Amino acid sequence: MFLGYYEKRLKLQLLRAELVPLTNLHGRMGLSRDENNLYQSHLPAVELRVIETVVSDTYSITHTYRELLSGLAELRQEVRSLNSLTEILRLQIAVSPGTGANRVRVYGQTLNHRVTRIEQLAREAITEVEKIIGSA
Repeated sequence: MFLGYYEKRLKLQLLRAELVPLTNLHGRMGLSRDENNLYQSHLPAVELRVIETVVSDTYSITHTYRELLSGLAELRQEVRSLNSLTEILRLQIAVSPGTGANRVRVYGQTLNHRVTRIEQLAREAITEVEKIIGSA
């Protein structure tokens, strides 16, 4: 029983490690500043598999930490929305690369808002995970 608990606490450290890169998402993605060369944009998909697996595997420890669980649920939704937005942008850039100014105007603010919100939610989740890790 103790080994199972210890393994789950290690998985919480993995969750923290997966959240850290999300706190600096602006540095890893964005639309090109050159509106005529949007193909230079860096719009990678953000993966959630490890976060979702760890949340499921550690629920017996985290179920009483409502702020963590609700924050992670919101984070996952924001990441899914960001991934949908970046997929739309990648497709539009590939199909019609010459209409960059309109895309930057239409999508730039939304992209920036989503990334900022994800960074904030990731920082909050890290704080909550550290409370759990430190409480043993």
